[in-house]
Amino acid sequence: MFPNVPKRHVAVVARRKTGKVGSKKGSDRVVQIVTDGDNDLANYVVQFFPYTLDNIDMFHINEYLVMKNRWMLFHSNLVA
Repeated sequence: MFPNVPKRHVAVVARRKTGKVGSKKGSDRVVQIVTDGDNDLANYVVQFFPYTLDNIDMFHINEYLVMKNRWMLFHSNLVA
């Protein structure tokens, strides 16, 4: 992400740029958006790109799963 730039502004600019290349509602083009799982970004994707595919990148999925796994291991040791 760009530092010091509001997330909504990034979504607005992305919407404008995809519209310029013909990715509009009713078009046969598919727009796929890859995010890091941020809830704000997911909301903006729904707002500005209601007909797109929203995916979370594998790095952040893996990071989340490792964090959850460590949490579960830590708490299972406390209970045992």
